[in-house]
Amino acid sequence: MEAREAVRTAKAYLGELYADETIENVGLEEVKRDGDFWLITLGFSRPWERTIDSVLNPPKVLRSYKVLEIADPDGEVISMTDRLQPAAP
Repeated sequence: MEAREAVRTAKAYLGELYADETIENVGLEEVKRDGDFWLITLGFSRPWERTIDSVLNPPKVLRSYKVLEIADPDGEVISMTDRLQPAAP
């Protein structure tokens, strides 16, 4: 399995799991090969994860990050875990 195929598998899996939550802005964040597994990190946002500071500031969209572990070569998704977000500066 190539990296592109692992990413497609991860995105499809994420989309199926979160189908009822209408996730948005799904994007690839990281790809890592670890032995017989691919670790694919995807970021996304949910409609209710917007913050409004004030009328003058635009809303901020928070993102969630998930790491999907995919077996190579069969493409089975083994796990999905949270990736901790880096601390804000």
